[in-house]
Amino acid sequence: MKGFARSVLLFVMFASMFYAGGILTLGLARVSALHLNFKFLDSPSLTLLRVGDVQNLDAVDVLFLGSSRVFMGFDTRIFNAHGYSAFNLGTVAQTPVQTAMLLDRYLDGIAPGLVVYEVYLEGFGNDGVESAIDMLGSDRIDMHAWQMVNTVRNPTAYHAFFFAWIEERSGRLLQFTDDSSGYLPMSGYIDREVKFNGTMGRTYPHRDVEVLGQQWQAFLHIVEKLKERNIPLLLVQAPVPSERYDAMTNRDSIHGLLRSQADFLDFNRILTLDDSLHFEDDSHLNQTGAEVFNLKLIELLAAGHPREARQQNSGQ
Repeated sequence: MKGFARSVLLFVMFASMFYAGGILTLGLARVSALHLNFKFLDSPSLTLLRVGDVQNLDAVDVLFLGSSRVFMGFDTRIFNAHGYSAFNLGTVAQTPVQTAMLLDRYLDGIAPGLVVYEVYLEGFGNDGVESAIDMLGSDRIDMHAWQMVNTVRNPTAYHAFFFAWIEERSGRLLQFTDDSSGYLPMSGYIDREVKFNGTMGRTYPHRDVEVLGQQWQAFLHIVEKLKERNIPLLLVQAPVPSERYDAMTNRDSIHGLLRSQADFLDFNRILTLDDSLHFEDDSHLNQTGAEVFNLKLIELLAAGHPREARQQNSGQ
């Protein structure tokens, strides 16, 4: 029996060393081996710049959260020009699981007067792996990161976590990307040239948007955390081209769930935008569209929002 236990212990030790060595080799070689459930971002994303800036923020009037639709859709310069200090903490493919982690880690240091959370409906059905990889390659590895990965529960996320953990413990220093690609320091927004939607004419099959249990629980955690701190929360669905918007067959039922938790504004019903002129693809506003969108949001905020827009937003 002792011999068997010793053999098992040696096997576990050898397997652990082999696993750690394999993960480290793939990571240092910058290999993305999806067939081995390992993914490494070839270069640090702009999330690295954003989380670096957020740690040096004073209190802001408005904090924006969400996916790339946020850092490409909420121009902090426009809000600044209208008297609102603002920071854009949108990150790549951010789902509620990553939003919850960011708030757990940074909310008390930012102390925003208002949180505007862009609730990309399809994010509720996203497994969160892409965003997890982005966060693990852009921020520190701590218990918040582990809880996030353990919620995602995907082998690729676990492997990325252990590689990042090994690198950090060996003295790795995260490096800022040389190409800021229009990133505005201490803002979080990405300034870019106006592009026009090249997906016009594409058809989208009608489908239900899935709401995964772990994503909904993370969303409820976000709502509760802000309530505990008496920080107002405004849920916003930024505009998308009409064909994509109309393809979501259970959209209204999800909207009802969101309204049960906080004020919610659906800008596809509040604004009428041109699918070609105001978008740069089938998900993101271009700079022209962002300006129209932001000015309308500022108008609603100034009017005492967002309840003022409830009739426009309810679909009548």
